[in-house]
Amino acid sequence: MKIDRKTQTIRYRAGKGGIGPEQRVDYAAYLARSAKLFLQAMTLLRIEIMMCHATGARPPLA
Repeated sequence: MKIDRKTQTIRYRAGKGGIGPEQRVDYAAYLARSAKLFLQAMTLLRIEIMMCHATGARPPLA
């Protein structure tokens, strides 16, 4: 990953080992994607905790 501070653009190579084609994304879009992924992960965790509570299982937090 490389950040171009002048254009506020992030350049990266996708794929295993970073050998894919170069991708570019605006920094603001990168932050929005990161926040969305975080919220999705937290939603999955909340569902898992609710399922454990409903079934009496131990939450996977230990």
